[in-house]
Amino acid sequence: GDPANATDQLTVSGPFTWTGGALDLGGHTIAEGGMTWSGGTLRGHTLDNKGVATLSGNVAAGFSNTCPVDCLNARINNAAGAMFDITADISWDSLHRGDCNCAPPADVINDGLFRKTGGSGTARLSANFNNNGTLEVNSGTLLVGGSFLNSGSGGSSTLRAGSM
Repeated sequence: GDPANATDQLTVSGPFTWTGGALDLGGHTIAEGGMTWSGGTLRGHTLDNKGVATLSGNVAAGFSNTCPVDCLNARINNAAGAMFDITADISWDSLHRGDCNCAPPADVINDGLFRKTGGSGTARLSANFNNNGTLEVNSGTLLVGGSFLNSGSGGSSTLRAGSM
């Protein structure tokens, strides 16, 4: 369903299914029970995954609609002990407006397991990627359109039958 432009903090304790609509304008959503994400837009919003998340459809992420006034970028935090799994050849498009002189439009911070297990083609993430956990590409290609930083004492990247 449509998370309906959540602008405050929303904690979802059970499974969170997101098929469309927008998480927008500086809000913060915490998916404690994992999530299934197949469509929708993350604009100037933070999304925390604390369970098992799957991404299987095309999505968009970037600045809120009021940029350059607030310059709020989209952010996904994959927590330690959590898993974020891309199960298809998806396109995560950037919503960078030309009139914004702000930081990059989207960030992925991985402290858990972030992997691509589905699709033999390319999953495109138009985001900066900071890996403090484990990144695995088990199928196809994971293309990171922003900067990539493999950091922290446990940050590791594994390419199995895939490429990055």
